[in-house]
Amino acid sequence: MISTRTAVSAAFVLNGMVYGSWVGRVPALAHQVGADEGALGLALLGQVAGLLSGATFAGWACAALGTRRVTLAALPAMCLALAVLSLPGGYGALGAAFFLIGFTVGTLDVAMNICAVFVTAQVGRPLMSFFHAVFSAGAVAGSAGAALAAWADWGTRPHFLLVTGVTLVLVAVFGRRLPKVGAEETGKRAEADEGRTAAAPRPFRQPMLWLIAFTLFCAAIGEGAMANWSVLFLDAERGMSASAAAAGYTVFSLTTVVIRFLGVRLEERLGPYLLLALCGATAAGGLLIAVALPWAAAGYAGLALAGLGFALVFPVAIGQAGEHGRSLGTSGEREVGFVSSVAYVGLVTGPPAIGGLAHATSLSLALGCVSGVVALVVVFSRLADRRRTRVMAGPEAAARSGAVP
Repeated sequence: MISTRTAVSAAFVLNGMVYGSWVGRVPALAHQVGADEGALGLALLGQVAGLLSGATFAGWACAALGTRRVTLAALPAMCLALAVLSLPGGYGALGAAFFLIGFTVGTLDVAMNICAVFVTAQVGRPLMSFFHAVFSAGAVAGSAGAALAAWADWGTRPHFLLVTGVTLVLVAVFGRRLPKVGAEETGKRAEADEGRTAAAPRPFRQPMLWLIAFTLFCAAIGEGAMANWSVLFLDAERGMSASAAAAGYTVFSLTTVVIRFLGVRLEERLGPYLLLALCGATAAGGLLIAVALPWAAAGYAGLALAGLGFALVFPVAIGQAGEHGRSLGTSGEREVGFVSSVAYVGLVTGPPAIGGLAHATSLSLALGCVSGVVALVVVFSRLADRRRTRVMAGPEAAARSGAVP
């Protein structure tokens, strides 16, 4: 029988596979509608808007409808969006299709992370980095499939329909084993959870969540810089060939995948907030090495260190947001949705801001500034740890003074 952990892992894998599939065919999608770089960039803004909208919507939907229902709705919807993406049309249709896939992916991201938080609490081990590792593995598989489809001269329609079919079959196999969280739980526990959720302060009124959200925001700016500017930096600032520069981002990605599979043990040994601080320092240091030292080897080493640092920030911080919600008696839906939305803002706004700064100064200086922003992950994670310690110590101190029986 399929376990709940396996079912949640499958959701992460499929999300990554669909993501890698369409990202790997962006050139074909642009050719399909005759879009140049500028028109494609405008169309991709639809995906950005969809991600933000989906993440915001998901927190409410999971709390109101139940996380398993939202996950099971978002997965087929994501497949439908992938199929729509392959249909011919103009720039507007492509932008609308990108919005649709962004919305479904943003919704699924939040829902499956809430499921992962539930399984983590159930098992009693910090498994968030493992779930994000299998997402990365799914993205690698999806991008490899996209490369194979392009090599075989497949159009996007047969390729995306094949991915859609495989995904729907697997959803039918594991969907029933996804955990029931929040509104789907039955009995007195569900009624009690609803009462505690209603009594809990809204996410934007929780200082602890803001500290976690700012941690994610700073890391997201750095990850966006890696995805959008690292290859150009190696090409333009270090004089590498196109293939050698692209290999730099491959080094970053592979390091990210490997360290995520080791993340469970690291979090168990170091604790979540010390691990976040170390990751922030490592990522910031890696970026600084890449931009400060003028050698190609330093560029690769810096990107490898950045990948090592960025790998665990998102899964660990999301897990802590969910745990914070559960400590307040909720199922973590609103908390995960809130910090995810803030993270997406950083992921979306960071790359254009870096481009503007690079245009005014240089790309090396712009990425050096990003290193400084990423270093704030250390500050916010330590502040969050101190606040958590004070909150936990409060009832204990009161008990020692006799205020609590």
